[in-house]
Amino acid sequence: LHWMLNHRKGGGYYLTVFNHDGVIRTVADGEYTLPEAEKTVTVTLREGSAPTLLEGEATLSKDGDVYRLTVPAGSFAFISF
Repeated sequence: LHWMLNHRKGGGYYLTVFNHDGVIRTVADGEYTLPEAEKTVTVTLREGSAPTLLEGEATLSKDGDVYRLTVPAGSFAFISF
């Protein structure tokens, strides 16, 4: 996964996460993605921060104090917190 963090002018941050894996392109078949290239990561934030998924096909779930972000092959997540 490739990620970028940007400070928001009004306070807080934007986190963008890209999954470039699993994208296949051929002349015969065109472009398709491999489901097994889906990636799940743990997102650790400062206490009191709550992430919001703004864009992308990713899923963001909370398990206790732990956030898990799952990004399918060839997709991205755009999160604010």
